[in-house]
Amino acid sequence: MEQTEQTFLQQRSLRIAHIEPSVTLAVSTKAKMMQKEGIRVVDLSAGETDFPPPTGAIKAVQAVLKGKHLLARYTPTLGIPELRETIAKQYSKKTKETKAISQNNIAVSAGAKQALYNSIAVLCNPNDEVLIPAPIWITYAEQVKLCDGKPVFCKTEEESFAVKADLLRERISSKTKAIILNSPCNPTGAIIPQSELKRIADVALEHKLWLISDEVYEPFVYESYEGGFSSVAGLGQEVFEKSIIISAASKMFSMTGWRLGYAVAPEPLIKAMDALQGHTTSNACSLAQYAVLGALQDARTKKYVQTMRNEFKKRREVMIKRLNQMDLSCQKPGGAFFAFADITRTHLGSVVLCKELLQNAHVACVPGKAFGSDKHIRLSYATSMDEIKKGMDQIEKWLNGGVKGERSPRH
Repeated sequence: MEQTEQTFLQQRSLRIAHIEPSVTLAVSTKAKMMQKEGIRVVDLSAGETDFPPPTGAIKAVQAVLKGKHLLARYTPTLGIPELRETIAKQYSKKTKETKAISQNNIAVSAGAKQALYNSIAVLCNPNDEVLIPAPIWITYAEQVKLCDGKPVFCKTEEESFAVKADLLRERISSKTKAIILNSPCNPTGAIIPQSELKRIADVALEHKLWLISDEVYEPFVYESYEGGFSSVAGLGQEVFEKSIIISAASKMFSMTGWRLGYAVAPEPLIKAMDALQGHTTSNACSLAQYAVLGALQDARTKKYVQTMRNEFKKRREVMIKRLNQMDLSCQKPGGAFFAFADITRTHLGSVVLCKELLQNAHVACVPGKAFGSDKHIRLSYATSMDEIKKGMDQIEKWLNGGVKGERSPRH
């Protein structure tokens, strides 16, 4: 085994040699291993909700299993026409000066990650640069590298963590191909105001850049912002013709394991994604496609999402209040379901602190270093209120030196 590993390390591609594994998944896996060993762990690491999928999705699956659809057959590579058309109608409602979006603008994939990878792969040539606001969801950078591109990080101000057009403009070079936006943002929860999004779009158009807008957390916006949350789809035809919007069922329908995402883009890009995906996964899981179609077509789904959003807002209030009562500080995130807490006063780096919290306080959090900031940790409030309160109690107890005799870093 050792010899095999050595041989592989010598022969592996340079592309994979520079890829960092997902820290988020690693932390979650470690927490689950500890739980299997009988250790009670409060898992605040994973970006998935504790809600079941919506009724419409479940009923659609039941119908499929009763033989209404040919479940075991391939579907078209980009998804069943009914699903693509339904997604297109959803986005057409968000447009103002944009032409009606049709199923020819939709590519259904095996999760948002594949939709994102497809987008970067059909755009980037070797050494092309992609601007990414930081703190970042690390997958953006790793996928750019997998496509032989170069991620260029644009560090946002901690005051709001929302990227500004002027910051992006400063980092543009002759090699810049695209800008990746994530609003609401993972890990900070920051939301780009509508007026700023328009300025960013103007910068992209001025420099003939593509906008890749990850809008997976759109259903989870908790306050009214200047002009409200804005999808890139609503910024007019000229912007849409240079944009790719990424979304998925994972968060809004609590279906992370079903792996169903999609891209909304100009037709030439969708055709390119069709060719690419036809040689990787082919179609996304047929069962997941019918489930998401059922959720989108069910009138009860709107209330389902509202209920989930309202519950997350309550949990957010509890978590942020508790974090700010400790040797931590945390801004109130405007969207998504993560708290990005400043750990400066602990005098520890994020990796060390998260390791200590997992081993001694039995609380799983994600090191901010994985997102580009070693002075923060990310905690999810997409779990139950009881788990959040228990997690906050155990973190506070450890910080105060009361867990397993461990002393607080302050002492």
